Amino acid sequence: MSRYIVINLADRGGFGAISSLFAGVTARRTRGAFASLFLAQHEVELIDAFDLLDDDLIGQLHYGDHRVQAVRNRILGAKKIYLATHGIATNVDNCFASAAGGLALCNYRQLASFMMALMPTRDTTYDLALVMCYGARTQTYRTTQLDQQGMVPVQELRTSFAYKFFREISRHRKIRMTARTGAVGFDSTTGRSTVEQEIAVEASIDKEVLLRQPNVIPATQAYRQAEIQAANGGNDTYDAFRQLSQAFKADPNRVAGNAEEQVIQDYQDIIRQKEQYIAIMDANMPQAKYGKIVYTRTGGTLRIVNKYAHNGGELLLYQGLMT
Repeated sequence: MSRYIVINLADRGGFGAISSLFAGVTARRTRGAFASLFLAQHEVELIDAFDLLDDDLIGQLHYGDHRVQAVRNRILGAKKIYLATHGIATNVDNCFASAAGGLALCNYRQLASFMMALMPTRDTTYDLALVMCYGARTQTYRTTQLDQQGMVPVQELRTSFAYKFFREISRHRKIRMTARTGAVGFDSTTGRSTVEQEIAVEASIDKEVLLRQPNVIPATQAYRQAEIQAANGGNDTYDAFRQLSQAFKADPNRVAGNAEEQVIQDYQDIIRQKEQYIAIMDANMPQAKYGKIVYTRTGGTLRIVNKYAHNGGELLLYQGLMT
């Protein structure tokens, strides 16, 4: 029997992206006429690991815990493990329970320690997919400064979450690991994975930088308050407000003539910039066979490969000692 394990550290409660991942892995491992003949030979299991990690982070998780033993028994014979969590492009040390980031779930060292508790030592090599947006992205995350799909210098490779996580865990387990340079997506019906293109990553970062500007929340709140006041003034007042707002939206060069118009202009300027970045992202959709970094370690030798580099073939990024 081939067993595939999906470990959920992405969505508490099992909703959101983890459901698409689990459905996609199930579809991929069991689809097709040949697979259907041997359906009983393929098992895909979802393990919600949040409670275990929470206990581990406060020092309350022990190998003798029946929950740990149950997971270790399942993982011991797994053909492949999908470790799902969230990452953001600008953070190479932590993973998150939300795609938006926020409070970190744990750092790479804590995650590695936790996974080693769940992965018994075995003679065969573990095949681990780190399903984490931007997991393999380096600290120089800007495409304009470093081509993540090209020949990334080893000193940069060593800064990614994936590298640091792999360095910790591969010291104690035989393991092959994959990670991605951009946002990861899974088709729930085919199991086909996709990765965000570099130009879209840049636009996504620009959008997040824009939305974190200190003026954004006050400008948005001021606009919403003005909109509410206009609505309370009756249909004519509200229609006039909406028409004025549309006029500022249509003409980026329009100049505010009073305080009310300034509120509208400030808001529409923010929305216009945001929509420009979204348009770039929409025009450069995620791709299959893109942004996949493979880490293997044999003896003391580390090998890092970009599976789908610019020319469509493998690109050896590094081979040598792991430091």
